[in-house]
Amino acid sequence: MDPVIVQQLGRGHPLAVHLDDFLTDLKNANASPQPLRAYRGDLL
Repeated sequence: MDPVIVQQLGRGHPLAVHLDDFLTDLKNANASPQPLRAYRGDLL
């Protein structure tokens, strides 16, 4: 799981898994680090 998600929300938060899945899908689609960081920041 993304360490920033864990730090901000914790593993037990209901959205943590979904946010991590979304970011993983973006990584697998070869998104650059800047959009990943921006999406993570906006969603958190």
